[in-house]
Amino acid sequence: MYFVFLVAWLQVSKGKAPVKAVFKKNGEYKLAGSVVAESKCWSMLKGGLTVDESGPAELYFEVYFSVNCCQFLRSVNLFFSHA
Repeated sequence: MYFVFLVAWLQVSKGKAPVKAVFKKNGEYKLAGSVVAESKCWSMLKGGLTVDESGPAELYFEVYFSVNCCQFLRSVNLFFSHA
């Protein structure tokens, strides 16, 4: 069994928006963390997940934009570790 740690610094282009980090492995999606990202400062998304086996996976950021909010996820810096 593996535990994957995730730290991401996020910023959106305007306003603020909820952001989720989701891993996809073997067709299964697992939530790794969430945060409300803002435009005028960096927001830290800190999380992780437990997996049964090593191997490749995909990381997605789900951003919930509103009409009066941001147009895109402005910047992402990632740090990974595992135990």
